[in-house]
Amino acid sequence: MIPAPNTLKDERFINNPLVISEPKIRFYGGFPLINNQGFAIGSLCVMDFMPRNLALAQTESLKLINHQIMRQLNTRRHLSSINQAVDYCFKSLTAS
Repeated sequence: MIPAPNTLKDERFINNPLVISEPKIRFYGGFPLINNQGFAIGSLCVMDFMPRNLALAQTESLKLINHQIMRQLNTRRHLSSINQAVDYCFKSLTAS
């Protein structure tokens, strides 16, 4: 997780427009979404208007959500590949 319990005290965020002006984000926690090839394709993040620390249970819940998102994305990609193969086979059969 990329934690920033107080964005005003975190060098990575202190000049971010979302921190210094509206909506004035004060807490950020982000988990990278990593695909099967090891590439970060996005992030699951939570934000708040007040500084905070996440409880262990909250962090674990976000990890589970992160894994579920990646499972869903991988399933969708796999189904898309299957559909393409079925379409190819169908076109081959109807062209004969």
